[in-house]
Amino acid sequence: MSQHESLVTIHLVDFIIPNLDTLYSDTRFTLLLLVNKLRAPLRVGFSNRFIHCGQIPSANKERPGCPDVKISYHLNCIIIVEYYDQCIQFYELYSKQKLSAFRTVNPPRCLCVEENYDGQQNDALIFDCDCDGNLYKYDVKALIQNGNNCSPIWIQNVQGGHILSGITISRNTESFSEKFIYVASCGSDSVIILKASNGQQVGKISKISSPCGIDITEKGELIVSTLNGLVQLFTQRALHTFESKVVLSKGVFDSPRGICYDPVAKTIIICDTMHYVMVVMDLEGNILKSFEDRKILSYPYGVCVNSLNGELFISNWSLEGVQLFK
Repeated sequence: MSQHESLVTIHLVDFIIPNLDTLYSDTRFTLLLLVNKLRAPLRVGFSNRFIHCGQIPSANKERPGCPDVKISYHLNCIIIVEYYDQCIQFYELYSKQKLSAFRTVNPPRCLCVEENYDGQQNDALIFDCDCDGNLYKYDVKALIQNGNNCSPIWIQNVQGGHILSGITISRNTESFSEKFIYVASCGSDSVIILKASNGQQVGKISKISSPCGIDITEKGELIVSTLNGLVQLFTQRALHTFESKVVLSKGVFDSPRGICYDPVAKTIIICDTMHYVMVVMDLEGNILKSFEDRKILSYPYGVCVNSLNGELFISNWSLEGVQLFK
């Protein structure tokens, strides 16, 4: 046997579900995880340099208000909330050309994307609307193609849902794993936990004073900011049971509404809304970078990272549209 024909042995280590101490030792399962890992594109974290490289204009130039922005990777699109225009806009990820728009029943405020929700590489959009207390789940491709002729996958009323301010979802991408939605509810001073498959409420993290921003790490740790400037990390010790620790105490931020966890850089990117400042910090609360430019940032409200090229999207409440940085 020649040098180039030598055999390669792959050792598959038992996979541990983050924070639940559960082992999967089935070889087919761990092999599938390996295949998914090898097929995934190379990911890039945000550089922390904040080099302004463009913008996506608001649909309403007279009264802009974009409280959130997210990315659907399987559909290669940027999804932007237009609060005052009462719609959700879709743009192509690289050209930034507008694809379509979807009118909502009430002003939308926050959203998240469930990747590969059906096991067929399709993404779902989950969003709330002010005033009605509901969460809505739609197929992203169907929304782009059919707009308001599209039917929802489900609609679920959320307890305390009249003041929802942030939504995130489990990062596990395997179609056979149950995913959970985590909703920051200022109205009930809690984070509400729902099944992604049907919207059924299955748990709640109580006694969080006015939670606003929320995201989740690849280990299943919840990062939650509050209107009074506190940033906390919640670690799951049992199913829907969390322990919290303070990452950053009050006094640094003023209403940090938008939060984004960068899974490549392992950092937290925060919109310090009332200070007009963007802050990058690590999971221990050490501030790595801060950025302020009132010509292009005014009440920064939502943030996300394009992990395919490290581009940062920041949505503004009172300046036009979404600003892009690299």
